[in-house]
Amino acid sequence: MRPKWVRLHRADLARGEMKVHEGLPVTTVARTVQDMLASSGRVSLARQAISGARREGFIDRAEAQRLRRRIARYIRTIESGKAASA
Repeated sequence: MRPKWVRLHRADLARGEMKVHEGLPVTTVARTVQDMLASSGRVSLARQAISGARREGFIDRAEAQRLRRRIARYIRTIESGKAASA
């Protein structure tokens, strides 16, 4: 039985979107951020994930910047959709 806080998602992954960490298959930080935005839209959580991954050494500075730009594009897309529907 899995804990309630564990959420399972299923998706077809592109090559390179999965890694093995401590013997467990996990998605990359980039894929995780993408999935978080798509499933919850929680920008603050995505930013926290990027900061944590950077701090722990899972991604380098360039990758963190690239992911932050992805979040900025996501926000612009959401905001433009709100403006269009207003």
